[in-house]
Amino acid sequence: MELNKDNLVERMITLIPETTPLYKKEIEWWGNEIPGLHNILGNVLNPYILSMFERENKQSNHKEDNSSGNAKEQESSTKPSISNPRLKQIMDELYRPGCKIGSGSLADIIRYELNGKQPTKDKFRYQNEDSKIRKDVIIIVRPQNQQILKRIFVLLDEMALSNDTDVVNVLNVTVLERLGDDPNILKEAFKYMSPKLQNMSDEMEEYLGRK
Repeated sequence: MELNKDNLVERMITLIPETTPLYKKEIEWWGNEIPGLHNILGNVLNPYILSMFERENKQSNHKEDNSSGNAKEQESSTKPSISNPRLKQIMDELYRPGCKIGSGSLADIIRYELNGKQPTKDKFRYQNEDSKIRKDVIIIVRPQNQQILKRIFVLLDEMALSNDTDVVNVLNVTVLERLGDDPNILKEAFKYMSPKLQNMSDEMEEYLGRK
């Protein structure tokens, strides 16, 4: 589907339904007026893109902190004294003496594997069919973020290929310029950009004197 100024917003909602709440708030704010494309993408898509990269950065930092944090966790993870047999059984699952990953619980092991992509005991526990935690209820946050970012950049690619000058203008002036405001975010965004988008971003940065 070729994008134009009349179907761009619909395409955004279709490809990135996660933006729907922000879009509805934007429409409500305008009341009886109809917001332009620069308003919608600037106040809906841009904040969502930036929030996704902020999540990525936080998760990356969390991954780096895990190696130094595990030692501190082991020192502070002292199993409390429990007399109730049922509660003691639960505590035994949570606190495991001599563990090398967090408290030794399955949850800590899964978090470790998902962050570091390193298996424990040569096998990923979250792929274990015998696990007490069903795979369909494990929330794998980082891969989900990356999939959303990929969909976002599919939309931006389609905008870049549009023959509608209004769509291309919105892409350049509203989206790419905003991504370039933060060099760190732009660096991460480049990983998801097609060569055409990268060239357009470079041209915008040169035009603004930032490159």
